[in-house]
Amino acid sequence: MKLHISTLSAAVLACITSIGAMAQTAPAAAPSFKINVTGTIAPGSCTPAASALTFDMKNINPKSLNVDKVTMLPALTNKVKITCTADTAIALNVTSSTTAPAKWDSELKNHPAGVSTSEPLLYDLVDPADGNKRIGVYGMQFRNFTYTGGGRGSTSTKASVITSDDKVSWTYTSDQNGWNTAQLKRDGSNFVSFSDEKAQTVPALASVFEGELLIAPLILAKKDLKLTGDLKFEGGATITLNYL
Repeated sequence: MKLHISTLSAAVLACITSIGAMAQTAPAAAPSFKINVTGTIAPGSCTPAASALTFDMKNINPKSLNVDKVTMLPALTNKVKITCTADTAIALNVTSSTTAPAKWDSELKNHPAGVSTSEPLLYDLVDPADGNKRIGVYGMQFRNFTYTGGGRGSTSTKASVITSDDKVSWTYTSDQNGWNTAQLKRDGSNFVSFSDEKAQTVPALASVFEGELLIAPLILAKKDLKLTGDLKFEGGATITLNYL
């Protein structure tokens, strides 16, 4: 009996010794670190660089105006820059804020700046001191736009100005001197956007849109104006940015 206990004790001791040896030779846990992947799916917000653009025709000498026909004055341009927090497709439309009482029933044809505009896309220049009597009209055109982003990094890429009546189907007109090209109706019923030159029916996704807004003014014949003193006139419109 004593011999049996000694044998058992020896077996237990050997087992403990073996486990201890295994514990001493087991490799230490490998160093590690975690990664976290996050993101947000949300439309980018876009902001125009300027809250207002001023086109100042300054003083116009009455002697420079035609007596019995309209006078087309030199075009004016302003820089337009729209910056977005993420690549975003946008569209612009416009509503006139200055309207003469009488309807304008003509058009602006072959302005020296290369603009031809039909009546629904012309904006009034009025005399606010005389019941907003019309002094002239002007057309506006978006020109020389580029976009930055859209998978092209920080490279500025030439854009095409495209138009739509519903923000779904888009059209590009290659003749930049064509009628109503890259222009907006004064009642807000059509839109312009900016596309890559290789995809001219698809508004581009971009973080920056930059170009020019051109104003092509026309003044009525001198015989239709009250020129007994200084004749101050003004015009105005609001351009609205839409997300696509």
